[in-house]
Amino acid sequence: MRLTTLALALGLTLAAAYPLQGCPAGAHEAAEMEITHVLKATWDTPDRPLTVTPVVVESDAAIAGWTQDGRGGRAVLRRKNGEWVVVLCAGAMLKEKESLLKLGLSEDIADRLHRALTTAEAALPAETIAQLDSFEGVLVIGEDGHGHGGQGHGHGHGGHGHAAPPATTH
Repeated sequence: MRLTTLALALGLTLAAAYPLQGCPAGAHEAAEMEITHVLKATWDTPDRPLTVTPVVVESDAAIAGWTQDGRGGRAVLRRKNGEWVVVLCAGAMLKEKESLLKLGLSEDIADRLHRALTTAEAALPAETIAQLDSFEGVLVIGEDGHGHGGQGHGHGHGGHGHAAPPATTH
């Protein structure tokens, strides 16, 4: 099982605190790098750069915080056929273990993701947390990269047919 992750000090700390079962050292860093790449490849533009932090990974599930153009939110990703796929975007609700359970995650994975996210976000500035929490509603992205209903306000991005992180109101 090979995961890719961003080798930030925070990521290294989380990897030590919350190791993946059966994964070699460095698996968290590899998963974070791959997840960051997926999000940036989908939504980053020269005039609207996307910042991805924090990224927490447990098994084949992850939560990634993102900020862009004064807005932000969190994305839930699942690893399918060896590739990370954005499942949905939301805001503060993804900090709640109960929300993760409703997404079909096991009790163990939901608990570990919840603890890892709480730890990772504790190191972030209050302004960043406010941006991550500001995402209103839920936008289901799905495996094909297109927004499907939900309460978010997704819109096309650069003609690539991908749903963009929805606009939020401040």
